[in-house]
Amino acid sequence: MRRVLTSLAYMMENTSNTVTGGGGISSQADRYAESFQRMHPKCFSGTTNPIEAENWLDHIERILDGIACPSDRRVPLTVLVLDDDASNWWKSQKRLRFNDRPPTDISWAEFCIAFRDRFVPESARNKMRNELNHLRQRGMTVTEYESKFSALARYVPDMVSTKEQKCYHFRKGLRNSIRELLGPYRHKDFADLIEAVRGVEQEQEITQKKREAGKRRGSYSQSGGSYSQCGGSYQKKFTVGSSSKNSENIAG
Repeated sequence: MRRVLTSLAYMMENTSNTVTGGGGISSQADRYAESFQRMHPKCFSGTTNPIEAENWLDHIERILDGIACPSDRRVPLTVLVLDDDASNWWKSQKRLRFNDRPPTDISWAEFCIAFRDRFVPESARNKMRNELNHLRQRGMTVTEYESKFSALARYVPDMVSTKEQKCYHFRKGLRNSIRELLGPYRHKDFADLIEAVRGVEQEQEITQKKREAGKRRGSYSQSGGSYSQCGGSYQKKFTVGSSSKNSENIAG
């Protein structure tokens, strides 16, 4: 961690003293390095857990998006927070895979592919692909199901590369009772599909509550009631299926 902070500090100091062709001081790199450091990026030392690796990559990407980092600065800043085994991996990749190209010439997409090849291997992605393909809502709420679906989809973007594909796989895993009420219409926008599914879920919840309330009222009407009169306690008795009603004094 100390090495990473030192590297960031060195970059900020070095770039702040860089003179541009016009004789001015270039502060662009310094500004992005400073913004990146202020966001407290997590260091990555390497892992055998593909989920941890993907979460870290997502964490860094959100920071880069948040500071509006330009494409030529993304890889240079990211590799500064690689440590230990991950740092050694990058040195090897830079030499063998990227032919010692400067990080500013390596695109973010290229870096992500190389990173996933190492820390989110194809075997792990195949497992996620299989889980997503067989994911079913069952007892989950729509929100819970959507969260699980999106978490898996991150690892297999090829399965949800278009809006239509994403909607297809999501709809396929819904409970039959929800999917049938959506009708034959095929949503092409994922947000619209989620909104429609939640609407169906809410209607089903309202219907279920009304049904349960009706059962409670029906159960009470057949069980009778008790009351007190002239110092005595009486219990009504109803014979199911008969119109006759009898009263019996059970305490006098």
